[in-house]
Amino acid sequence: MQNSDTEASVEDQYFSLSQKFITLEHQYNVLKGNYDTLKHTNTTFKSEIKSLRQDLQKKHDRIIDMRQRIYDLHDDLDDVNRRLDDAVTRLNERDSSFDYTKGFFYLTLGLDATKSYTPSEITKAYKRVYMFKHSDKARADICSDESRTILEAKDYLIEGSCDLELNDPQTEYQNLFKLRQEEYFNTLSRIFSVERERNRLQEELDVVKQQLKDAQASARLHSIGFSTGFYSVSAGSFSTWIFLNE
Repeated sequence: MQNSDTEASVEDQYFSLSQKFITLEHQYNVLKGNYDTLKHTNTTFKSEIKSLRQDLQKKHDRIIDMRQRIYDLHDDLDDVNRRLDDAVTRLNERDSSFDYTKGFFYLTLGLDATKSYTPSEITKAYKRVYMFKHSDKARADICSDESRTILEAKDYLIEGSCDLELNDPQTEYQNLFKLRQEEYFNTLSRIFSVERERNRLQEELDVVKQQLKDAQASARLHSIGFSTGFYSVSAGSFSTWIFLNE
């Protein structure tokens, strides 16, 4: 009789222990599932952060390029502004009658109409303007008259004569001078457009930086408590440690 009671007691304890181990196994599986989910989430965050960093670098590079363009345009603008101011000053202060024909050809080559230049300087200016005017093939098809004027300007300023005769040198000069002023203001307009684009890119950069900051903060928040991989699981009077880190 005593043996029967003992066997029954052992079976009860075995059954109780079996239930507790089943419960522990279930809790382990739940924790393992949570860990795998967070591990996947962490991988996703890392991928998103990498993508954001790449986009951030691209936008940063674009801003650097835009800034360089702004610096270049400012230099060009300053140069044009100085030349225009100097030309206006010299025209207002001239003591002798102004040669509008020569002035027209000087402006054609992008030179100061109130100064004198050597044949070498005139030839260099001719080549520079000619290459600039023909840098766009689409425009080269419609600027034959302008090309001829550039060539005639070089001949006139170096040799003193050319085949091109201006009907009204003063009017032609004034019209060309106005054109140069329009080019100056167009350059100014382009600078303002580039500046607006730079400001827009800067705003986009700030947004991306904030997104990256938020993603990093979220990734850190989800990783708290999972860096060691140890969790405590209790069941009844039993306690065990489960190592989850793989």
